[in-house]
Amino acid sequence: MKKEQTATYKFVLDEKQLFEEVQKANSKDKGSGQEYSILNYKKILDDMCEYLEGYLEYNDSDDKRWSSKVLSTTAKFYDAIFESKKYRKTITFSDMADTTREYLESTKKLQDIMVKVNDEDHTELHSMMVMTNNQYNKIARVFKDDMMIYLWLTTGYNISSDLRQKYMNKDTPVMHRK
Repeated sequence: MKKEQTATYKFVLDEKQLFEEVQKANSKDKGSGQEYSILNYKKILDDMCEYLEGYLEYNDSDDKRWSSKVLSTTAKFYDAIFESKKYRKTITFSDMADTTREYLESTKKLQDIMVKVNDEDHTELHSMMVMTNNQYNKIARVFKDDMMIYLWLTTGYNISSDLRQKYMNKDTPVMHRK
């Protein structure tokens, strides 16, 4: 897969200004100590990388006993990301710079795996890359929402009423006050 085709590349390129605004806002002293619950993006993306690397090893081997279950197992794994408490963590505003840096580092790691894969002649592998790209898009939308909520809470950044409602609804995956 070409780098320009990956959701990872497109998201970081499209949201460069938002990332910069978060870094700029985070450089100011927040000091409130209020805790927020967000997705643990580093764990999510690192687990996705580990999963893909394991699949690539399996795919390169002669062992094909799981081939009929790979895509359904992957779908279950990806769906669990938004539902499992193990993929949430608690942060304060002062943690947002590190969270953003870790997100970008883990995104680059995932992108590197996706770029090295040649899925043109392999249907299952191609399907895995499409599923991974789609999953990253979902994660990226939530991270973008989290960055906008963070800016709203720290700088008065203008967000939609829909996003404010998501922030208030603890059943949504976005950032919430603890």
